Amino acid sequence: MEYSIYVRNWIRSLDTEIEYWKNRFILISKNSASLIDVNKSPFVLEKYLPKQKKIEFLDVGSGPFSRCGGYSKDHVLNMTYVDPLGNVYENLKSIYKVSNGVFVKRGFVELLDKIFGKNSFDVVHMSNALDHCFDPIFGLMQLISVCKIGGKVILRHNENEALNEQYSGLHQWNIAINNDKFMIWNETKTIDVNEILSDVVDFKLSKNEVEDFGGWNYCHIEMTKKKDIEIPSNDYVYNLLLESFDAFSELICNKVINQTKSIDNLKYEKLLKRISNGDYDDIIHSPKRKVVWGYGTIGKALVSRMKKLGEENFLVLDQSNSIKDVDCCSPSSYQEKQKDVLLITFIRSKLARKIFEGKSVQIIDLLENC
Repeated sequence: MEYSIYVRNWIRSLDTEIEYWKNRFILISKNSASLIDVNKSPFVLEKYLPKQKKIEFLDVGSGPFSRCGGYSKDHVLNMTYVDPLGNVYENLKSIYKVSNGVFVKRGFVELLDKIFGKNSFDVVHMSNALDHCFDPIFGLMQLISVCKIGGKVILRHNENEALNEQYSGLHQWNIAINNDKFMIWNETKTIDVNEILSDVVDFKLSKNEVEDFGGWNYCHIEMTKKKDIEIPSNDYVYNLLLESFDAFSELICNKVINQTKSIDNLKYEKLLKRISNGDYDDIIHSPKRKVVWGYGTIGKALVSRMKKLGEENFLVLDQSNSIKDVDCCSPSSYQEKQKDVLLITFIRSKLARKIFEGKSVQIIDLLENC
């Protein structure tokens, strides 16, 4: 799986996603009566809870408000909320002085084991968010890992949401129940989740569940954990997600606060100017084979400068694997026979050093000195 494709698609959709939530917060700030304190709102998953009094509950991909509610007459709920845009939501709450009893931690479902230990929660919940994942099976393994043995992982999703939304925004996968099987699919891949995970969880599936108090009709997927699950080692995912997201996290927050410049302009306008002014021409003229990692705004500017200076000894690493008039390949298929190689990157220096460790490759991160 080329994770960076999904990372790029996700990042490209952030402007729209943030703008949507910003407008929601503006409306709420003008009508505070419309905001419900989650801790006073009826818990909509009461009938799925185990019998014990105290419940450790994790809501993954919760958004800024969570749709689960937080008040139970029969249980003491210790609620934890996690979302990749958690820091953005908290900034929006601060800016527009909105409080609803929810604090959202920042984190990806694919990286839950970097935040929580195994067997930490009685119930792990995800609502209309698994379809946003870079790797849904890896994400499911993480959900199961942090759930206690005998506990439940509950997924509630609109069926085939990505298809219905034409794969726009953050929608990258479809969630469906077909022939009593939990299926995840998109235009290029179909996954039978029962076949992969039935050894560690028991499945209970309902195609037309109705939410208590809300009336929402959705696909309900309930997985009861039978034993611990071993999460495959995947340092590429860890490093790519962590480094890419950390690189953009500050920019996202700045965009929310400033509400003027685009994400690219916030961080990269200085680097673009330096490339245009020729500040990196000595690197371009290096006799080494130049490898440019990424063909986004910065990559295109650097390649344009190389061509302007008549430099031909370079290659671009990009998932598209097809750039007009440019020699390129995907990072995962890259094999370099030349000994003297200069790898030029912008936000991936740690990942690059890990991948090219032990190889005769000099790595330069242009942002480190910008």
